[in-house]
Amino acid sequence: MRTRIGQAYGGLRSRRGLLKQVGVVGAAGLTAAVTDTTAHADAGSPAGSWSVTVEVEGQPEAERAHFSFTADGQLVMQGIRDGTTGTGIGSWRASRGGFVYALRHLRVGDDGKFLFEIRIRQEARFTSAGAFVSQGTARAVDAGGNVLMELQATASGSRFGIDY
Repeated sequence: MRTRIGQAYGGLRSRRGLLKQVGVVGAAGLTAAVTDTTAHADAGSPAGSWSVTVEVEGQPEAERAHFSFTADGQLVMQGIRDGTTGTGIGSWRASRGGFVYALRHLRVGDDGKFLFEIRIRQEARFTSAGAFVSQGTARAVDAGGNVLMELQATASGSRFGIDY
């Protein structure tokens, strides 16, 4: 696997190199329209703005992100990992006891060319009206649809609004 990844993806010669590029949540961009977080501040909907911390299997440090869930089921995310920010888009739907969300973001090399896509799927439950925890997977998928790696991840989010 190391050789195939290194040859196909410009210098990613190891699982560690791919992990560094994956940046599971370091993937997103909060470019969505402003959402009224107070209108949805109930435990039945994630609609609103969230500060999220993500723990990824094999990663020594947690990742930081901001999620914007819209009332109509859309998700936009901005994340940072190793000094690099990324943008992801996706969707969410209510589920028994919480919600499920999925998002995708693209990873490019130093030359600006496509390396792979990160596909994230998490099952979340509310711990209060202003907090959730989730767990699920992140897959690195190449242009041909081949799964390069799958990792487990957990996240915790805290709702925020106009009052900081």
